[in-house]
Amino acid sequence: MIDIFQENKKQAADFLEMLFYPLDDDEQIEVRYKLVSGNGHMQREFAYSVRHALRIIESLPLPRCDIYFGVAPRMENTGTKEGINRIQCLWADLDAKGGHTRQSRREQISGLSLQPSILVWSGGGFQTYWIFEESESGPHALVQAEQTMARIAKALDGDAVHDYSRILRVAGTYNCKEQNNPRPVEMVPSRRANQYSLQELSEWSVELCGGWETDTPTAPITRSVQKDVLAYPVRDGSRNASLTSVAGSLRSRGLDENSILITLLQVNELSCSPPLPEDEVCRIALSISKYDAGTPRYMNSSATRVFDKGGS
Repeated sequence: MIDIFQENKKQAADFLEMLFYPLDDDEQIEVRYKLVSGNGHMQREFAYSVRHALRIIESLPLPRCDIYFGVAPRMENTGTKEGINRIQCLWADLDAKGGHTRQSRREQISGLSLQPSILVWSGGGFQTYWIFEESESGPHALVQAEQTMARIAKALDGDAVHDYSRILRVAGTYNCKEQNNPRPVEMVPSRRANQYSLQELSEWSVELCGGWETDTPTAPITRSVQKDVLAYPVRDGSRNASLTSVAGSLRSRGLDENSILITLLQVNELSCSPPLPEDEVCRIALSISKYDAGTPRYMNSSATRVFDKGGS
Protein backbone atom coordinates (compact mmCIF):
# COMPACT_ATOMS: atom_id res chain seq x y z
CA MET A 1 0.00 0.00 0.00
CA ILE A 2 2.88 2.34 0.69
CA ASP A 3 4.10 1.88 -2.91
CA ILE A 4 0.90 3.51 -4.18
CA PHE A 5 1.70 6.66 -2.26
CA GLN A 6 5.28 6.74 -3.49
CA GLU A 7 3.95 7.68 -6.92
CA ASN A 8 2.21 10.75 -5.48
CA LYS A 9 4.60 11.58 -2.64
CA LYS A 10 6.39 14.34 -4.55
CA GLN A 11 3.07 15.98 -5.37
CA ALA A 12 1.99 15.88 -1.72
CA ALA A 13 5.39 17.24 -0.64
CA ASP A 14 5.26 20.09 -3.15
CA PHE A 15 1.70 20.91 -2.11
CA LEU A 16 2.41 21.04 1.62
CA GLU A 17 5.70 22.90 1.21
CA MET A 18 3.99 25.63 -0.83
CA LEU A 19 1.53 26.13 2.01
CA PHE A 20 3.69 25.58 5.10
CA TYR A 21 7.21 26.71 4.32
CA PRO A 22 8.44 28.05 6.61
CA LEU A 23 6.61 26.58 9.62
CA ASP A 24 7.30 28.37 12.91
CA ASP A 25 8.92 26.42 15.74
CA ASP A 26 5.73 26.40 17.84
CA GLU A 27 3.41 25.44 14.95
CA GLN A 28 2.16 22.10 13.67
CA ILE A 29 0.36 20.74 10.61
CA GLU A 30 -2.87 19.01 11.55
CA VAL A 31 -3.46 15.75 9.65
CA ARG A 32 -6.89 14.14 9.86
CA TYR A 33 -7.89 10.84 8.30
CA LYS A 34 -10.78 8.43 8.08
CA LEU A 35 -10.34 4.79 7.16
CA VAL A 36 -12.80 3.31 4.67
CA SER A 37 -12.83 0.08 6.67
CA GLY A 38 -13.13 1.83 10.02
CA ASN A 39 -16.07 3.06 12.09
CA GLY A 40 -16.33 6.33 10.16
CA HIS A 41 -14.71 8.37 12.93
CA MET A 42 -12.13 10.98 11.99
CA GLN A 43 -8.74 10.62 13.63
CA ARG A 44 -6.04 13.29 13.91
CA GLU A 45 -2.33 13.72 14.39
CA PHE A 46 -0.13 16.80 14.53
CA ALA A 47 3.10 17.04 12.53
CA TYR A 48 5.94 19.41 13.40
CA SER A 49 7.17 19.60 9.78
CA VAL A 50 6.16 18.79 6.22
CA ARG A 51 8.44 15.74 6.33
CA HIS A 52 6.71 14.54 9.48
CA ALA A 53 3.29 15.06 7.88
CA LEU A 54 4.39 13.01 4.87
CA ARG A 55 5.49 10.18 7.16
CA ILE A 56 2.05 10.16 8.79
CA ILE A 57 0.32 10.08 5.40
CA GLU A 58 2.66 7.42 4.07
CA SER A 59 1.84 5.15 7.01
CA LEU A 60 -1.88 5.15 6.18
CA PRO A 61 -3.57 2.48 4.02
CA LEU A 62 -3.85 4.34 0.73
CA PRO A 63 -5.99 4.40 -1.31
CA ARG A 64 -8.51 3.17 1.30
CA CYS A 65 -8.35 6.31 3.39
CA ASP A 66 -9.60 9.91 3.19
CA ILE A 67 -6.84 12.29 4.29
CA TYR A 68 -7.27 15.97 5.18
CA PHE A 69 -5.09 18.74 6.59
CA GLY A 70 -5.73 21.92 8.55
CA VAL A 71 -5.08 24.71 6.04
CA ALA A 72 -3.94 27.18 8.69
CA PRO A 73 -0.97 26.23 10.92
CA ARG A 74 -1.96 24.94 14.36
CA MET A 75 -0.44 25.68 17.76
CA GLU A 76 -0.34 23.54 20.92
CA ASN A 77 -1.83 20.52 19.11
CA THR A 78 -5.17 22.28 18.89
CA GLY A 79 -7.35 21.86 15.80
CA THR A 80 -9.97 24.49 16.68
CA LYS A 81 -9.81 28.25 16.14
CA GLU A 82 -8.25 28.64 19.59
CA GLY A 83 -5.08 27.03 18.21
CA ILE A 84 -4.75 29.33 15.20
CA ASN A 85 -3.01 32.70 15.19
CA ARG A 86 -1.70 32.87 11.62
CA ILE A 87 -3.08 32.34 8.15
CA GLN A 88 -0.96 32.02 5.02
CA CYS A 89 -3.56 31.75 2.25
CA LEU A 90 -7.24 31.94 1.33
CA TRP A 91 -9.18 29.07 -0.21
CA ALA A 92 -12.44 28.06 -1.88
CA ASP A 93 -14.14 24.74 -2.62
CA LEU A 94 -15.95 24.61 -5.97
CA ASP A 95 -17.89 21.38 -6.43
CA ALA A 96 -18.67 20.02 -9.89
CA LYS A 97 -22.37 19.49 -9.21
CA GLY A 98 -25.60 21.44 -8.93
CA GLY A 99 -25.37 22.68 -12.51
CA HIS A 100 -21.57 22.86 -12.49
CA THR A 101 -19.30 20.44 -14.30
CA ARG A 102 -15.56 19.93 -14.18
CA GLN A 103 -15.25 21.81 -17.46
CA SER A 104 -17.51 24.72 -16.46
CA ARG A 105 -15.65 25.09 -13.16
CA ARG A 106 -12.35 25.09 -15.00
CA GLU A 107 -13.58 27.85 -17.31
CA GLN A 108 -14.91 29.81 -14.34
CA ILE A 109 -11.55 29.65 -12.58
CA SER A 110 -9.61 30.49 -15.76
CA GLY A 111 -11.65 33.70 -16.08
CA LEU A 112 -10.71 35.04 -12.64
CA SER A 113 -8.57 38.18 -12.66
CA LEU A 114 -6.62 36.89 -9.62
CA GLN A 115 -5.63 33.36 -10.49
CA PRO A 116 -5.23 30.80 -7.68
CA SER A 117 -1.70 30.03 -6.55
CA ILE A 118 -2.63 26.34 -6.28
CA LEU A 119 -5.46 24.47 -7.97
CA VAL A 120 -6.40 20.99 -6.78
CA TRP A 121 -8.90 18.57 -8.30
CA SER A 122 -10.40 16.84 -5.26
CA GLY A 123 -12.18 14.09 -7.15
CA GLY A 124 -15.48 15.94 -6.99
CA GLY A 125 -14.55 19.57 -7.54
CA PHE A 126 -11.75 22.11 -7.43
CA GLN A 127 -10.06 23.43 -4.32
CA THR A 128 -8.41 26.80 -4.96
CA TYR A 129 -5.72 28.45 -2.84
CA TRP A 130 -4.49 32.06 -3.00
CA ILE A 131 -1.15 32.23 -1.17
CA PHE A 132 -0.10 35.39 0.66
CA GLU A 133 3.14 37.22 -0.02
CA GLU A 134 3.49 37.35 3.76
CA SER A 135 1.35 35.48 6.26
CA GLU A 136 -1.20 37.42 8.30
CA SER A 137 -1.65 37.01 12.04
CA GLY A 138 -3.91 38.27 14.79
CA PRO A 139 -7.70 38.26 15.32
CA HIS A 140 -8.37 41.15 12.95
CA ALA A 141 -6.62 39.46 10.01
CA LEU A 142 -8.35 36.15 10.72
CA VAL A 143 -11.79 37.76 10.72
CA GLN A 144 -10.99 39.68 7.53
CA ALA A 145 -9.82 36.43 5.91
CA GLU A 146 -13.05 34.64 6.83
CA GLN A 147 -15.21 37.42 5.45
CA THR A 148 -13.16 37.60 2.26
CA MET A 149 -13.52 33.86 1.71
CA ALA A 150 -17.26 34.09 2.39
CA ARG A 151 -17.58 36.66 -0.39
CA ILE A 152 -15.50 34.55 -2.80
CA ALA A 153 -17.66 31.49 -2.07
CA LYS A 154 -20.84 33.50 -2.57
CA ALA A 155 -19.67 35.00 -5.86
CA LEU A 156 -18.43 31.68 -7.29
CA ASP A 157 -21.29 29.54 -5.95
CA GLY A 158 -18.87 27.55 -3.83
CA ASP A 159 -19.22 25.68 -0.56
CA ALA A 160 -19.22 27.49 2.78
CA VAL A 161 -15.67 26.55 3.82
CA HIS A 162 -14.54 30.03 4.86
CA ASP A 163 -13.85 29.29 8.54
CA TYR A 164 -10.13 29.58 9.18
CA SER A 165 -9.99 26.27 11.07
CA ARG A 166 -11.11 24.43 7.90
CA ILE A 167 -9.63 21.10 6.83
CA LEU A 168 -9.32 20.16 3.14
CA ARG A 169 -7.99 17.21 1.16
CA VAL A 170 -4.27 16.69 0.66
CA ALA A 171 -3.05 16.65 -2.93
CA GLY A 172 -1.45 13.31 -3.79
CA THR A 173 -3.99 11.27 -1.79
CA TYR A 174 -7.43 9.86 -2.62
CA ASN A 175 -11.10 10.78 -2.35
CA CYS A 176 -12.86 7.70 -0.98
CA LYS A 177 -16.45 8.93 -0.77
CA GLU A 178 -17.25 6.21 -3.29
CA GLN A 179 -15.67 3.29 -1.45
CA ASN A 180 -15.32 1.10 -4.52
CA ASN A 181 -13.96 3.90 -6.67
CA PRO A 182 -11.25 5.94 -4.91
CA ARG A 183 -10.45 9.03 -6.99
CA PRO A 184 -7.05 10.75 -7.04
CA VAL A 185 -6.71 14.18 -5.44
CA GLU A 186 -4.39 15.97 -7.84
CA MET A 187 -2.74 19.35 -8.25
CA VAL A 188 -3.46 20.97 -11.61
CA PRO A 189 -0.16 22.01 -13.26
CA SER A 190 0.41 25.76 -13.19
CA ARG A 191 3.02 27.98 -14.77
CA ARG A 192 3.60 29.98 -11.62
CA ALA A 193 2.43 30.26 -8.04
CA ASN A 194 0.97 33.76 -7.78
CA GLN A 195 1.12 35.47 -4.40
CA TYR A 196 -1.15 38.18 -3.03
CA SER A 197 -1.83 40.35 -0.01
CA LEU A 198 -4.90 39.84 2.15
CA GLN A 199 -6.02 43.40 1.43
CA GLU A 200 -5.71 42.85 -2.32
CA LEU A 201 -7.81 39.70 -2.11
CA SER A 202 -10.35 41.39 0.14
CA GLU A 203 -10.88 44.24 -2.33
CA TRP A 204 -11.05 41.76 -5.21
CA SER A 205 -13.70 39.71 -3.41
CA VAL A 206 -15.91 42.79 -3.19
CA GLU A 207 -15.50 43.32 -6.94
CA LEU A 208 -16.44 39.68 -7.54
CA CYS A 209 -19.67 40.32 -5.69
CA GLY A 210 -20.45 43.33 -7.88
CA GLY A 211 -19.56 45.84 -5.20
CA TRP A 212 -21.71 44.39 -2.44
CA GLU A 213 -20.52 42.54 0.63
CA THR A 214 -22.11 39.45 2.11
CA ASP A 215 -21.59 40.66 5.67
CA THR A 216 -22.66 44.30 5.22
CA PRO A 217 -25.61 45.26 7.44
CA THR A 218 -28.64 46.34 5.39
CA ALA A 219 -30.26 48.40 8.13
CA PRO A 220 -29.08 50.23 11.25
CA ILE A 221 -28.72 48.01 14.30
CA THR A 222 -31.01 49.01 17.12
CA ARG A 223 -30.29 47.81 20.63
CA SER A 224 -32.09 48.42 23.89
CA VAL A 225 -28.96 49.13 25.91
CA GLN A 226 -28.89 51.57 28.80
CA LYS A 227 -26.69 54.65 28.52
CA ASP A 228 -24.78 53.64 31.64
CA VAL A 229 -24.13 50.17 30.26
CA LEU A 230 -20.44 50.29 31.20
CA ALA A 231 -21.05 51.48 34.75
CA TYR A 232 -21.34 47.85 35.88
CA PRO A 233 -19.82 44.54 34.75
CA VAL A 234 -21.38 43.39 31.46
CA ARG A 235 -22.45 39.78 31.90
CA ASP A 236 -22.80 36.91 29.47
CA GLY A 237 -25.91 37.38 27.32
CA SER A 238 -25.55 41.13 26.89
CA ARG A 239 -21.86 41.48 26.00
CA ASN A 240 -22.27 41.46 22.22
CA ALA A 241 -25.17 43.92 22.25
CA SER A 242 -23.37 46.23 24.66
CA LEU A 243 -20.14 46.30 22.65
CA THR A 244 -22.14 46.81 19.46
CA SER A 245 -23.82 49.80 21.09
CA VAL A 246 -20.44 51.24 22.09
CA ALA A 247 -19.10 50.63 18.57
CA GLY A 248 -22.10 52.37 17.03
CA SER A 249 -21.56 55.41 19.23
CA LEU A 250 -17.88 55.55 18.25
CA ARG A 251 -18.73 55.24 14.55
CA SER A 252 -21.26 58.07 14.90
CA ARG A 253 -18.39 60.22 16.14
CA GLY A 254 -16.42 59.42 13.00
CA LEU A 255 -13.94 56.86 14.33
CA ASP A 256 -12.46 54.41 11.83
CA GLU A 257 -12.39 50.63 12.16
CA ASN A 258 -8.94 50.45 13.75
CA SER A 259 -9.81 53.03 16.40
CA ILE A 260 -13.11 51.30 17.16
CA LEU A 261 -11.39 47.92 17.45
CA ILE A 262 -8.67 49.12 19.81
CA THR A 263 -11.26 50.84 22.01
CA LEU A 264 -13.59 47.82 22.03
CA LEU A 265 -10.77 45.47 23.00
CA GLN A 266 -10.04 47.65 26.02
CA VAL A 267 -13.72 47.91 26.97
CA ASN A 268 -14.11 44.16 26.53
CA GLU A 269 -11.17 43.48 28.84
CA LEU A 270 -12.21 45.98 31.51
CA SER A 271 -16.01 45.69 31.52
CA CYS A 272 -17.13 42.31 30.16
CA SER A 273 -17.31 39.36 32.54
CA PRO A 274 -16.00 37.16 31.10
CA PRO A 275 -14.53 38.99 28.08
CA LEU A 276 -15.74 38.01 24.62
CA PRO A 277 -13.30 36.15 22.34
CA GLU A 278 -11.15 38.62 20.41
CA ASP A 279 -12.38 37.41 17.03
CA GLU A 280 -15.97 38.24 18.02
CA VAL A 281 -14.91 41.75 19.05
CA CYS A 282 -13.17 42.11 15.68
CA ARG A 283 -16.36 41.11 13.88
CA ILE A 284 -18.30 43.79 15.76
CA ALA A 285 -15.78 46.50 14.86
CA LEU A 286 -15.62 45.41 11.23
CA SER A 287 -19.41 45.23 10.89
CA ILE A 288 -20.10 48.62 12.47
CA SER A 289 -17.31 50.33 10.49
CA LYS A 290 -19.25 49.58 7.28
CA TYR A 291 -21.75 52.31 8.18
CA ASP A 292 -21.02 55.85 7.04
CA ALA A 293 -18.66 57.53 9.51
CA GLY A 294 -19.95 60.51 11.46
CA THR A 295 -23.46 61.83 11.97
CA PRO A 296 -24.55 65.50 11.89
CA ARG A 297 -24.61 65.54 15.67
CA TYR A 298 -20.86 64.84 15.83
CA MET A 299 -19.51 66.21 12.55
CA ASN A 300 -17.92 69.21 14.26
CA SER A 301 -16.45 67.15 17.07
CA SER A 302 -12.69 66.91 17.41
CA ALA A 303 -13.04 63.30 18.55
CA THR A 304 -12.95 61.79 15.07
CA ARG A 305 -9.89 59.61 15.61
CA VAL A 306 -8.24 58.17 18.66
CA PHE A 307 -5.28 56.49 17.04
CA ASP A 308 -3.35 57.22 13.87
CA LYS A 309 -3.02 54.40 11.37
CA GLY A 310 0.09 52.39 12.04
CA GLY A 311 0.22 53.57 15.65
CA SER A 312 0.93 51.28 18.55
